[in-house]
Amino acid sequence: MSVPDPLMSVAPPPPFIIEPMLPPRAKPPKLAPTSHEWAVQAGGGSSLFGSKSLLSRGGEDAFVMHVTASGDIDWAVQAGGTGINDEARSSGIAHDGAGGAFVTGVFSGTASFGDTSLTSRGSFDAFVLHVTASGLIDWAVQAGGASYDQGFGIAHDGTNGGAFVTGTFAGEAHFGSYAVTSRGVYAVFVMHVTASGVIDWVVQAGGKGTDNVGRGIAHDGSGGALVTGTFDGSASQPCFSSTSSACHAWFGSTTLTTHGDLDTFVMHVTASGAIDWAVTAGTSALDWECIFCEVYVLGVGIAHDGAGGALVTGAFKGEAFFGSKSLKSRGIYDDVFVMHVTASGAVDWAVQAGGASYDQGNGIAHDGANGGAFVTGCFAGEAHFGSYAVTSRGVHSVFVMHVTASGVIDWVVQAGGMGTDNFGRGIAHDGSGGALVTGTFDGSASQPCFSSTSSACQAWFGSTTLATHGDLDTFVMHVTASGVIDWAVTAGTSTLDWECILCEVYVLGVGIAHDGAGGALVTGAFKGEAFFGSKSLKSRGGIYDDVFVMHVTASGAIDWAVQAGGASYDQGNGIAHDGAGGAFVTGDFMGEASFGSMSLVSLGGSDAFVMHVTSSGAIDWAVQLGGAAVAPPFDVAYGIAYDDTLEAEEVPSDVVSSNWAVEVEGTASSSGNGIAHDGAGGAFVTGVFSGTASFGDTSLTSRGSFDVFVLHVTASGLIDWAVQAGGASYDYDQGYGIAHDGANGGAFVTGTFAGEAHFGSYAVTSRGVYALNLGGSNTFVMHVTASGIIDWAVRAGSSDAGDQAFGYEGSGRGIAYDGTGGAFVTGHFRGEALFGSTSFEVSSGVSILLVGAALAFTAAVLFALMLW
Repeated sequence: MSVPDPLMSVAPPPPFIIEPMLPPRAKPPKLAPTSHEWAVQAGGGSSLFGSKSLLSRGGEDAFVMHVTASGDIDWAVQAGGTGINDEARSSGIAHDGAGGAFVTGVFSGTASFGDTSLTSRGSFDAFVLHVTASGLIDWAVQAGGASYDQGFGIAHDGTNGGAFVTGTFAGEAHFGSYAVTSRGVYAVFVMHVTASGVIDWVVQAGGKGTDNVGRGIAHDGSGGALVTGTFDGSASQPCFSSTSSACHAWFGSTTLTTHGDLDTFVMHVTASGAIDWAVTAGTSALDWECIFCEVYVLGVGIAHDGAGGALVTGAFKGEAFFGSKSLKSRGIYDDVFVMHVTASGAVDWAVQAGGASYDQGNGIAHDGANGGAFVTGCFAGEAHFGSYAVTSRGVHSVFVMHVTASGVIDWVVQAGGMGTDNFGRGIAHDGSGGALVTGTFDGSASQPCFSSTSSACQAWFGSTTLATHGDLDTFVMHVTASGVIDWAVTAGTSTLDWECILCEVYVLGVGIAHDGAGGALVTGAFKGEAFFGSKSLKSRGGIYDDVFVMHVTASGAIDWAVQAGGASYDQGNGIAHDGAGGAFVTGDFMGEASFGSMSLVSLGGSDAFVMHVTSSGAIDWAVQLGGAAVAPPFDVAYGIAYDDTLEAEEVPSDVVSSNWAVEVEGTASSSGNGIAHDGAGGAFVTGVFSGTASFGDTSLTSRGSFDVFVLHVTASGLIDWAVQAGGASYDYDQGYGIAHDGANGGAFVTGTFAGEAHFGSYAVTSRGVYALNLGGSNTFVMHVTASGIIDWAVRAGSSDAGDQAFGYEGSGRGIAYDGTGGAFVTGHFRGEALFGSTSFEVSSGVSILLVGAALAFTAAVLFALMLW
């Protein structure tokens, strides 16, 4: 089933019953960051950073910079090679606990890290650098040999001031004074770098194959590190016997058996660099025994056990070992596994659940003080959960089980209807020994739902029967500490199959937030008539979606549900608790839409909205941002948060009832891109607009095609100020990220601009020669006071024509308050760049230039390049 959306083409989450996709083999990891990584990239040309001009030394250079709250770039540091094809990119970054940062990644050629010059021994070497709070790279170290070596994960070591780093290396590699030769084509490394930049120990781990990579690392709370990643056996020899070295992988004194395919490890490294334990989750089928079959262990969910260990759930196929524990899936498909790894590194228990069909654990949560775990997922047919045999009512059923601290499944409950979409997806401890669970359910997969009393239309959640209608519905249920489903609520459609053969009707939960009192706030999309407990809502758009927001109490009652929307597509994108039992919601709507008693009409293709729903379910304010000019198809706010900025998923929806709302009118289109709580019940919003738009009582007209806007909405729903920034050319100036500045009551904003642009009383010209689609865009960072004054702005950017005007290059993307009056910023740049008084040279990168005179605050901005 798909959920159509003309803007986003968003579909509901797919069923989790899928074959796992293993990573590509026999080649080094590519230089690309994960979604949580801070990475740096550079290219050719020149850029300005403050009053400094930096010139890239080679192909790609990295930078880290710090900008005070008064608009001074007080430091910037560069890392990069000298050859045209040289690269310096980061894969991981960590705060050092004292205002500076640790960074790890990869470089090639000769690269300068502050006063330190490093030359890679082979094609690529790993690097680790430290930037102090005053902006000095006080040390940088490399690790590697003649092949490909890279750092992936980095973590502060706690109180010692150094860092733990993990990654991969090949062949003989040097880690400080230590020479290590990989056992396999690639090997995992974990090393410790002291606060003074000395690699004081390194350990390797893994088998003889190509998939030995350390991916994630975390401080264990007592001086050591927990590490996870993948490993495999020989890349050239089949694994004919478990005693063969082709099947072995070594983790300190622990030998783990792998079988020529991808296995997972978790290991603990002490503060002195000893691997004191390592555990594996891997299959036992040897290569020659199973040439054509797939055998694997797939970890899906993980939770800390509260005592230094880990609880893990997922799916496995074939025979798998969890430490010394051997489990074998009962059919040719997947079984659920749950395992516990102690703080001392023992898999002290591992249990399985399942039958002859697909079974999978999706969510896991620590049960609180008892040391066990709640697990949810799905199963099909007859399945065994410890000593309990359970048969699914439908093709698939939801399960929730509890595993004790000693590894015993002491209870299991099933839930759902008779169809295929019964999945437990998320689970959380309720704070008092039980669990809150959410997921999807449906009716019969083979029988049409002709009557709501028909078993084809029903789903069972303990003693609660919920009506489903043959299509996808959402549930929230509570399971007690003794395994009783004491309440369950549904958000589902009322249209029966036979009434609407060709149409889709559904309720899709998108966002959920704890209400601070044991209940939940949920938003999403629905189509057709839907029931939220006893509350019936009907989408106004007929064939299109409306937004819903509902509240489920700690006792399982939906005490309110509200909707918003009109005859077209309406969408809620994010929800956050407001700290007082209500919720902030952001999203977009199209055409005429009702927000309670207020009717708003979008003035462009779609308009952004921000609304507040009280703890009693009333929209006490909603604001609209928009206009009528032609604009790109993304006039939508994507994130909302309480006390911070949170990106939300993009899924179709519509929104709710209101005491009052205010409308933004004009002849413009608008897009809200970033939102942040102001610390006093209101919100800051940034984005882009074109033409003339009204923001409360403030009317703004873009100077060119598109301008940046920043506005403030009070706790009572009034837009009390709005400011713009931008230029007169056919450029695309846009705010992407926004963050509350802490105690000062203002906001930090970052984004992109091109040509000559005005930021309050400051005129700034991007260094690049702007031409539509050809480049010239620069990054900006600005500060807006609590009264709506832009009191400083800084720019970053190059003169390279490759700086794209639409933000793909030369753009600040994300910003966050640093806890001490400043901000962390991430983005990317190209060319020669200026950072304060430091001149760097990069071939692709970002630059920042101080704009304005003496300014009023003190803050910090750490700018890291984002790898594309």
